[in-house]
Amino acid sequence: AMPGIVANVSGSVGFALSPEAGKTAEVLYERADYALYHAKQNRRGHPVMFSTEHETEMRSHSLVEQCLRNADLDAELSLDFQPLFDVEQNRVIAFEALARWQSPELGRVSPGVFIAIAERTDFINVLTRTLLRKALHAACKWPEGIQVSFNLSTRDLISTESILHIINIVNSSGFDPRRIDFEVTETALMADFDQVQQSIAALKTLGARISLDDFGTGYSSLS
Repeated sequence: AMPGIVANVSGSVGFALSPEAGKTAEVLYERADYALYHAKQNRRGHPVMFSTEHETEMRSHSLVEQCLRNADLDAELSLDFQPLFDVEQNRVIAFEALARWQSPELGRVSPGVFIAIAERTDFINVLTRTLLRKALHAACKWPEGIQVSFNLSTRDLISTESILHIINIVNSSGFDPRRIDFEVTETALMADFDQVQQSIAALKTLGARISLDDFGTGYSSLS
């Protein structure tokens, strides 16, 4: 009980109408689930009905997912590094690793598209491992004192196997883990709090720093 505190609770809903969206229970469920996903991503706390636009998105995302799973990740994935500048020190103190994908079939695919699609499945764990290896390989050539900032997915943090892979990659890289800043989102923290706590503790024991990214854009600060 929290006397004097009012908590407003809302819910996102996705639904599909028959026969426009499909005629079988399986198809309708798949499309309603996609509408729910769309609601959570774009209209949190509102109902969304599956539409022809969503059908087009589903087909496009399915193609991207298929190409991503068949991709030569080492050859096709790359990183851009965005400098983080400290105005008090008047110097660059770190670079943030930003994922890029050049697909032979699709051309250059926006990270906003392929990362989101990978995060809907466990394939994001594979992407994380490939990108982290590339980021640390590049960072090994930087001057001492320059850190690397690397984003971790919710699925990375709720998977013990993924965290063990990440720790192994860091240990094998030759890069000082104290110069790594892993960025996690508020949404990731709330996904499975106990497991995420354990994952963060393991990364901090390694010596890495943890930063909270996009605070307030997922769950409320009350969470």
